[in-house]
Amino acid sequence: MINSLITYSRIWFNLMALLRKFERHVPLKEKMTHALHGSLKPTDALLLRKIIRRYKPPETLEIGSFLGVSSRWILEASSSWEGHLTAIDPNIPHRVFESPRNFMEKLNKKFIPQRLAVVTAFFGTYGGTCMACLPPGKASQNTGMEDIPSINAEWDKKFDFIFIDGEHSYDAVMNNFEIAVRLLNKGGAIVFHDVLSREGVKNGLSDIRERYKGKAEVEILGERDRKLLAIIGRANDGIGVFTFYE
Repeated sequence: MINSLITYSRIWFNLMALLRKFERHVPLKEKMTHALHGSLKPTDALLLRKIIRRYKPPETLEIGSFLGVSSRWILEASSSWEGHLTAIDPNIPHRVFESPRNFMEKLNKKFIPQRLAVVTAFFGTYGGTCMACLPPGKASQNTGMEDIPSINAEWDKKFDFIFIDGEHSYDAVMNNFEIAVRLLNKGGAIVFHDVLSREGVKNGLSDIRERYKGKAEVEILGERDRKLLAIIGRANDGIGVFTFYE
């Protein structure tokens, strides 16, 4: 665990340097706040690492990469077997960041292109809710979104591990899952972030559990951590895991 926390701290140290250097029109404190709220928190990161190392996936898909913290974490966690990551994100302005992709690629540059493929696309139907955090007046700058392609279930790729951390509305979660489940290799896992902190994700996973009763297992991880963290005024976001029964 100590080595994992050192790795996690190093990722944030590297990101902090990038936050200081780029998009300097936004105050550093504001960028840091949004980076922290929109990225993988320590307890969730440790859970995700444990799951990744359980499955040892050769091919991982990440849906929603934002600033690249979770991308880097997945790549570090799978380094012993040289796991490959495909990260999908439309790279539209999000929170206070004009170009999240700029940070993502710089934070993960040592892995490109050998272990990291970056895809500019929506995953399924875009519902618009990821625009909600933009400052007033920023939404008008989002021109050309109609030119961004969308990935669907006909994509000619398969994955052993799929991490869903994109748009958090119920409809988006269900749409993401329906595509992801058709791209999943036998014996693989679909992992959801924010299952405890976002109602859309929580309700979506609840319905998925009911729909696949007897066919698949759905685990919710991080509930105990959330209760303990609440005592000191902190929170995690929780991890959900979907796997078909053998």
